[in-house]
Amino acid sequence: MIVVWVFGFGSLTFDGWQSEFGCVGSQRATLRGYRRTFNKKSVVNWGTKENPGITLNLEPFDGASCEGAAFEL
Repeated sequence: MIVVWVFGFGSLTFDGWQSEFGCVGSQRATLRGYRRTFNKKSVVNWGTKENPGITLNLEPFDGASCEGAAFEL
């Protein structure tokens, strides 16, 4: 059996996506060396092709950390 841990933050910590992927557990987690930043463009839930909305993403950053959850799949 292969076990994979996936880090999530924001709405990924509570919106239930993990049940579709066979999640067997989760716990609070801190991802060190990364910070959240609005650097990803999206038209999935907001914005348009001509003017996409910006969404949060992770980027490497010395000394930073991001609080979230680790999901065991």
